[in-house]
Amino acid sequence: FSDYSSNLYRDNENYNLAQTVVNNTAIGTGFGKRYDQPVPLINIRFALRDYIPHNQIYWVIVKMGAIGFFAFWFFFNSFVAKGTQVFMRLDDPYLKVVTLFIIIAVINQMVVSFYDLQLTYYRSMIYLGCLMGLLPVVIQIDKDQKAHAEPEPEIV
Repeated sequence: FSDYSSNLYRDNENYNLAQTVVNNTAIGTGFGKRYDQPVPLINIRFALRDYIPHNQIYWVIVKMGAIGFFAFWFFFNSFVAKGTQVFMRLDDPYLKVVTLFIIIAVINQMVVSFYDLQLTYYRSMIYLGCLMGLLPVVIQIDKDQKAHAEPEPEIV
């Protein structure tokens, strides 16, 4: 019964978010404003229930509208594309694993954010930000390694 109630709550919440997007398509509602609730939600023990839904991906489009939603996805997709490009150029297996971990962590964060509070959960976002900040470091380490590498001897 509790799983059914939880799923029903989230379905109602998603419907409410969809209705809010219909009413505020281009620029969203803005942060700090409640999303519309044509279907009343039961009271749960979460002080920001009317402001931050479980589905954080829908939350982004509700708060920032289609324009902000596009910018949000452009940023994360560009990061994953850059990470993949870096991954393909690396020779060091350790750096390749670190880069792959970073790429998977970003994709994972977006997938999990569709189902639960992740984009507003400071611990996971600080961790993700630190991982994303490692990509330029990996690039620099790779450049340094290639600059200091001894040239291979010619085979005659």
